[in-house]
Amino acid sequence: MTSSAYKTRIGDIAPKNTVPALENGDRLTQAEFERRYDAMPHLKKAELIEGIVYMASPLRITQHGEPHASIIGWLMLYKTYANLVSFISAASKILITTSNSSVTR
Repeated sequence: MTSSAYKTRIGDIAPKNTVPALENGDRLTQAEFERRYDAMPHLKKAELIEGIVYMASPLRITQHGEPHASIIGWLMLYKTYANLVSFISAASKILITTSNSSVTR
């Protein structure tokens, strides 16, 4: 084989069209924010407020998950017997304006 068979072009090994990840505190336009958000399907919530990206920190099981489940269980039991109570857990609202953008999955 010739040595040219082992050569690769720079374009073959360079990343193509990589989109930078959203980071808390980034200063972005709304178009760039939405482009980066769409490239991160695992991300549940990010907000762009006056050009600054805000992202919630991950929740912990012992500090949030278990107490949340206990409260939801208690509320379901109460709702079953009180029949006058209505509640919603983890509801989301999407609101997009010209200066601020909130995206929730």
